[in-house]
Amino acid sequence: GENSPPRRTTALNGRLEQLQLSSLLVMMEMERKDGLLSLKDSRSGNVGRIFLRGGQVIAAKLTDNTEPGRECVYEMLCWKAGTFSFNAMEVDMEDTIKSSTTHLLMEGARLIDEANRDEF
Repeated sequence: GENSPPRRTTALNGRLEQLQLSSLLVMMEMERKDGLLSLKDSRSGNVGRIFLRGGQVIAAKLTDNTEPGRECVYEMLCWKAGTFSFNAMEVDMEDTIKSSTTHLLMEGARLIDEANRDEF
């Protein structure tokens, strides 16, 4: 209720080695989270931010010069090692992703698959 003491709004953090982004996004969707998911790739040092509203990804950015949007999500889905943190907050921005979590994950998996095939 209104009078309950303020508790830490679901701050969640951990390592991508333990919990990959794909699992995180599914969890966020199930819990219909609003907030900011920040990731850091330990290999490149690149930092990414994913904005969620109602559990859906509505915006994504990387600190390198990748155009904001889905491509950023696809790149972050490839990160195998690093850290993540989630902060619940109200996200008042335009949905520039316009894609369901399921679709993002399927497309991301397909791209990773293609990239892996190209390496051999």
